[in-house]
Amino acid sequence: MKLLHVDASILGDHSASRRLSDSIVKRLTALNPATEVIRYDLAAEPIGHLTGAELLAQRGSTPEDVATKENAARNAKALDDFLDADVVVVGAPMYNFSLPSQLKAWLDRVAVAGKTFRYTPNGVEGLAKGKRVIIASSRGNFYREGQPAAGLDHQEKYLKGFFTFLGVSDVTAIRAEGLGISPGKPQCRHGGSLGRDRKPRGLTLMQNREPAMKRVQYDRFGGPEQMYFGNYVPPPLERHQVRVKVKAVAINPLDWKLRQGAMKLIIGRTFPKGVGSDYAGTVEAVGDGVTNVKFGDDVFGTMDFKNAGAFAESIVVDSRYLTRKPPQLSFGEAACLPIPATTAWAAIIDKAQARSGSRLFINGCSGAVGTFAVQLALARGATVSGSCGKAAMPKTRAAGVDPVFNYADSSSYRSAGKFDAIFDTAGTMSVSEGLAMLNRGGVFVDINPTPGRVLRGMLSGHYKMAFATMGTEHLPEIAQFAHEGVLRPTIGLEKPFSEALTAIANAESGFRGPGRIVVAL
Repeated sequence: MKLLHVDASILGDHSASRRLSDSIVKRLTALNPATEVIRYDLAAEPIGHLTGAELLAQRGSTPEDVATKENAARNAKALDDFLDADVVVVGAPMYNFSLPSQLKAWLDRVAVAGKTFRYTPNGVEGLAKGKRVIIASSRGNFYREGQPAAGLDHQEKYLKGFFTFLGVSDVTAIRAEGLGISPGKPQCRHGGSLGRDRKPRGLTLMQNREPAMKRVQYDRFGGPEQMYFGNYVPPPLERHQVRVKVKAVAINPLDWKLRQGAMKLIIGRTFPKGVGSDYAGTVEAVGDGVTNVKFGDDVFGTMDFKNAGAFAESIVVDSRYLTRKPPQLSFGEAACLPIPATTAWAAIIDKAQARSGSRLFINGCSGAVGTFAVQLALARGATVSGSCGKAAMPKTRAAGVDPVFNYADSSSYRSAGKFDAIFDTAGTMSVSEGLAMLNRGGVFVDINPTPGRVLRGMLSGHYKMAFATMGTEHLPEIAQFAHEGVLRPTIGLEKPFSEALTAIANAESGFRGPGRIVVAL
């Protein structure tokens, strides 16, 4: 394997990005001792800014003077070293929201039309395919997505866009962040010198004042084998945030869909990423703008899917996405509520508008969402019919669903009559089947939209999509319904945190049973 190691910091031994990039290279070479490493120290041996004569030489012109010939030869070697590398590790500090000019000069040498990219009738095609780029990033403040200063990040975003343009599909950023934020010490400049007594605490840690926590995370999109227990430093609290000591996490299909990359265009490619959405725990600290909970409160909630990571000892969350836990519920039971209950609320109350006298059919009425949908619909006075797996039919019937059908045989419920609303939680009912079972003015509610289903449904005028709502708009009401016994969460299986990786993999492979899988911390 050939590894190209590029450093651009001007701070020498005091540089966080240099220490970070060195650690990455050492880890990679330890895994593959036969690795050939080529290093560019752009501060010690700067390349210099691209000149017009050099640019013409890149495009095929013959240099006229000796200096230009020497520079052209050096530039050609820089390009060849980049193209030959299997892995490129770039030490990239943030200087005034952007890159060191030394690094920009090197980038200008590897972005060469006809070599690393080309223009085609169908647009630009990157030619530097099949390699991996790891950005060892350091910055003094917090600039990652979701932070107030995120819009000033012209460092990581630029580098990711640059290498993607060249055809590199595997670009990972490992960062040391918040290095200039330290009580009693001046703000660091130009990338944030750690000082000799402050060293990065690990490849995947963001440097700040909080102690490292254990969490489940992954460094690239893929299957369950990508997950591991890593160290994680929760970011400092902002005004409307809460730090929660996690006591239980309920596994949700969203957890593995995010890890598989189903929403990578939305959540981005900054790694490592945490796993887990629905949790319950105890408030450890609150920002000065938080009013709905206080220190010591037992709470439950969900994490913004862009910043998932509930499988952790401690998490920092937006105060809008949690509420107080009903006292009679265990932490595990409370963790079962957020996404399934808010999804059921959106479908049954907001979209289907269940009420006394209305008839509802719920396809998949024994699953996490379906169970809460049944409970909400019955509480609103609606009559509920539904379908589920054969093994769950007796329990579902006892819960008030009548009649209940085996959804493996769709012909059994086609003659069940007309309904005011159909709620398909399982995605096994076609839009045509659902529309055929509706009364005039009825609505087909879907939580598994695909382009074809959405198009067919929207053309009918009777199709609505329902999604979980994370804010406090419904969570306090859901907590109250659980307190009153209207919503009754069920734990199907509980595992300790040490077995979280196996538990998530088992859920992903198709765990079938009443209730949800919960991981207790």
